[in-house]
Amino acid sequence: MESTAPILKNVIDRFYALGSQNMSIKNSYLITLAGQNDNHATEPVLNYYNYLTDFMGWNNLGTICLRAS
Repeated sequence: MESTAPILKNVIDRFYALGSQNMSIKNSYLITLAGQNDNHATEPVLNYYNYLTDFMGWNNLGTICLRAS
């Protein structure tokens, strides 16, 4: 199974190129689903998401992280 961290890194890299442009996005939220019931499954995704929202100046409206039971 592929990790989501490299996918989010690609998103950050692409938004980095647009960072100097005025974007209309002001708010964001994150919804994740994980097949494992531990922090190792969601922690990297949350870290990347928090970095992205800080870098882009977006208002983080919150996160929902669902894990397998």
